[in-house]
Amino acid sequence: VPELFYLPEVLTNENSIDFGTTQLGEKLGTVRFPVWAENPVDFVHKHRMALESEYKQQGKEAIAADNVFFYITYEGTVDTDKISDP
Repeated sequence: VPELFYLPEVLTNENSIDFGTTQLGEKLGTVRFPVWAENPVDFVHKHRMALESEYKQQGKEAIAADNVFFYITYEGTVDTDKISDP
């Protein structure tokens, strides 16, 4: 979900929409955050920093962590100027 990396408002229920209840009867509304996130802005900021970090994104460590994608999805692996579009 791309919005989790740039839009903190997606995590709040500012319009008080009725999302129903959980199986335990708790009303659903604004997302409850883990202890390491102070608020929606902090949560999104930390996710964005993790997304853009160099940690385990390529190489042997990424393979060991099952954090790899098809090679052409990585920036710089395809020269888009050489692609012909019929």
